[in-house]
Amino acid sequence: MNQEKARSILRMFSGVAEVKTLDPLLDEAVALVKSRLRPGADTERPQLDYLCAAIANLRHSQLLAAQSQLTYILQRVHQSADAEPDGGGHAHRGDPPVFDGAVCSARGHL
Repeated sequence: MNQEKARSILRMFSGVAEVKTLDPLLDEAVALVKSRLRPGADTERPQLDYLCAAIANLRHSQLLAAQSQLTYILQRVHQSADAEPDGGGHAHRGDPPVFDGAVCSARGHL
């Protein structure tokens, strides 16, 4: 597999200008494809470059979606923490958000 060619294809798929930042995803995709090939398979087929780029782009899209979802959840949690008391024992002004610890630890993984 030609990693430079796969990187170029990944740039086209993802739209990321500095595609070198996605190298860990591409490395993982290449390792996955190599592990799934039959013994004696031609590893220089250009289709494999496209497959590696597509897998890396899928992982990149999944990470972006998770990050977007986390951002949305954070906004909702902070909005509810700033809300007026509703008499139901929910959010009170000044109380820390319920998920603050989990959110802070999740931020380190994105």
